[in-house]
Amino acid sequence: SLTQINIPDGVTSIGISAFQDCHSLTKINIPDGVTSIGTSAFQDCYSLTQINIPDGVTSISLGAFYACCSLTQINIPDSVTSIGSSAFQACYSLTQINIPDGVTSIGTNAFYYCNSLCDILLESKPTLASTNAFGDLPSNYRIYVPRENLPWFETETNWSTIYAQGHIVTIEDYINYLESIGFNVDKYKEAA
Repeated sequence: SLTQINIPDGVTSIGISAFQDCHSLTKINIPDGVTSIGTSAFQDCYSLTQINIPDGVTSISLGAFYACCSLTQINIPDSVTSIGSSAFQACYSLTQINIPDGVTSIGTNAFYYCNSLCDILLESKPTLASTNAFGDLPSNYRIYVPRENLPWFETETNWSTIYAQGHIVTIEDYINYLESIGFNVDKYKEAA
């Protein structure tokens, strides 16, 4: 029956399965001192609608937000370098996500079956464990990348398949649209 919780300052990590199956939890604030979110930490928190991941978190572990099916939006801070396998799998209500410049790897099934996820802003060139990381998304989903990075996605392992399917486009070509749905793309305006 837990509906919300405040994690106090001083906590530095959220352990494995810490809040798994807290089905009534709607909101959680993670303090700035936290640097790691453990495997399945929020798995099956069906009612969780929003979460703030603070700067300082460096990795989002395996299944951390698996099946958080009410989550509509999430902010991934610049400090994150890896998104684990199934980290956001089956987050049915997630419509958009910004993957920042610091992310260097995206695991298998990371966003699999996020069947409302249409807009993904991807500023880095991360390794992709499998094309299933973006499997079973809406047929019109787009991954927006900086224009200068586009040739890399065209040839890179696993990314090349997604590119060939027409899902990878440039940020610069969609500046106005991305702004209209709330992405901060100011640094790309001059190039556009």
